[in-house]
Amino acid sequence: MPRNRPAAFLGALALVISLVACGQPDEQAGGPSTAENTEPAARKEPTYIEDLTSDIAADLVGTEWTLVLLYGSVPLDDTNITLNVNDDGIGGSTSCNYYGGKVLMDEGLFEARDGLNSTTVGCPGGINQQESAYVRALTDAASYRVQNGELEIQDAAGETTLVFAEKEQRDMDPADLVGTAWRLYSVNGVPAPEGSEATLYFSSEGRIRGYGGCGSYSGSYEAEGDDITIIGLGMEEMGSCGLEDSQTQMAGLGMEPYDYVLSEDRLEFFAERGAVLIFVSLSEQEKAMLEDRLSKEGEPRPEPPGLRPR
Repeated sequence: MPRNRPAAFLGALALVISLVACGQPDEQAGGPSTAENTEPAARKEPTYIEDLTSDIAADLVGTEWTLVLLYGSVPLDDTNITLNVNDDGIGGSTSCNYYGGKVLMDEGLFEARDGLNSTTVGCPGGINQQESAYVRALTDAASYRVQNGELEIQDAAGETTLVFAEKEQRDMDPADLVGTAWRLYSVNGVPAPEGSEATLYFSSEGRIRGYGGCGSYSGSYEAEGDDITIIGLGMEEMGSCGLEDSQTQMAGLGMEPYDYVLSEDRLEFFAERGAVLIFVSLSEQEKAMLEDRLSKEGEPRPEPPGLRPR
């Protein structure tokens, strides 16, 4: 990633401030000037934000980051705080909730312009405190710099409050998912219950189906690069089963962004909030049996209006 130029910008800013100072009348000089002063009064604490032509620096658009230091301390174990930079703002996960908002992030300046929006899922005590500290650091941020593969964010006093490492981008082609079928192997390192039939089948581009011990489900997905989001997941038919079986059948999938890694016999999902789902491939015979079973469960629900895979 090209490095930003905060030093050059601060130098230019210092030059502007010195010119403004030189242009002010000298109270110690002799009699008042007879020339009319047409210059507008200088604003206090100028920000120069209105002089910027873009909200997000071009070299930051599309980048993804993982928090490694929060006020100088490493994040709590088993948490994963992320920052994704898009052309219209930032978003990510606090490892408990998702957040996003409009920001100025250009030429070394950082400002959360309209505050940050967030989901409101309750978090355990320590994670909740960490989330609050993280959101406060973003809200109070005043500047940033990128160096040595890290993104540092500073407050108005120049203290570094957040340090991110750039997230690894894997070379994945979503087209390779189509036609593949999988069985859930583990969730967060815990093996799927013995006899579980939780499956995931990419029936066509943008569409998934699956079957468990209780019935079938269908839904949609969006994928780009190594990012995938399962959308509109719903049950087609439900048999008699307990809550645990139902949750197993849904394979832990939901409306949550994942990074994924696809290999010949393994599919791994890494959720922004830290969950890890691992699937193993079905044999051709098992895949044929799954397709036959799904066909007997009826036609999948139609795609929600307006939903299109990216």
